[in-house]
Amino acid sequence: MADSSLKAKRLCELDYVLCAPPAYLESRRRPSHPRDIDEHRVVSYFSASNGKRFPLRFQNSEESNELLATAWVAVNESTAHLSALLAGLGIGQTFGFLARPHFKDGTLIELLPEWKPANHVLHLVYPADRFPNPKLRAFSDWAAGVFEGYDSRLARDVSRIIHTHG
Repeated sequence: MADSSLKAKRLCELDYVLCAPPAYLESRRRPSHPRDIDEHRVVSYFSASNGKRFPLRFQNSEESNELLATAWVAVNESTAHLSALLAGLGIGQTFGFLARPHFKDGTLIELLPEWKPANHVLHLVYPADRFPNPKLRAFSDWAAGVFEGYDSRLARDVSRIIHTHG
């Protein structure tokens, strides 16, 4: 971190998935490669601070791609993004923990599962006091516990254990 008066506690890593609702895909060809996304309506994110859209990122064992597709809809909040996807407005890349319940009930379908970008690392940033505040420590411990349930590294480890031993 550039500001040495701050400390950061790693809370979790959030994975991304590319997905769309089945109704949207009924009349369209499913992408088989990230370059196919140009044929689709994209629901994207934009930065509230500067208005720039975030690119879609894709990575497999052999290559990495970044795509700034034309946005059909652009939002700057995860719930709005998920709502736009569920409403059938297009395809989008969202956090896995938001999409997975919809994969289970069939309202969203994961696309290009072999193309995963690097995880988004979430930190709690706070002042670097020599004597930590007990309230800050309590909040930090609470936040770590809350976000532990969303950590894609843990979900992957649990999935691996279930498949190996279950």
